[in-house]
Amino acid sequence: MVDLSGYAIEFAISNETFEKDGQSVSLYENKSTGEVSKFGISLKFLQRIQPSATADDIRALTERDATNFYRTFFWDIAHFGLLESPLIAAKTFDLQINMGQPQGVVVLQRALSVPCDGLLGIETACAANSVNEQILCGAIVRAATSRYQAIHDVEVGQYGQRVADNNLQQWITRLHKMPPPYEVH
Repeated sequence: MVDLSGYAIEFAISNETFEKDGQSVSLYENKSTGEVSKFGISLKFLQRIQPSATADDIRALTERDATNFYRTFFWDIAHFGLLESPLIAAKTFDLQINMGQPQGVVVLQRALSVPCDGLLGIETACAANSVNEQILCGAIVRAATSRYQAIHDVEVGQYGQRVADNNLQQWITRLHKMPPPYEVH
């Protein structure tokens, strides 16, 4: 079996990098809420693993640190190595990063019409590995769109229409971004 972890993690990290003032930026800081994240790794999540972590620890993260973090705490723990399709592995992994654990796997399971427990086990992997990847990817996009729409609808009441609409647009834009063609090394 081919190790797709580097490919999937690189795709997810690319989706956590944005352009600001003509430069590529991976650090997000919200001064009003104190929220800080880099390469998509939030202080809140890091503190679940390392309770003494600080915002400075997030700011100091390198891309290599983020890759190792994602491999250990997302890829390996969730058994993404069971997926054979580079496209499905990258899309589902990116959803896991963007939606949070275990929602990316739940979306995959909904797309496959298998029981939704958020665990990537043998049944889910066998189903994913036996379906045409383009057809499954379309089903994943539809399932994720429904999930994002549901989150949006809740956010309207929490944050207002404008903020909720902006968040939904960002999620949908990211959802439709496809990983580059996989190259065997």
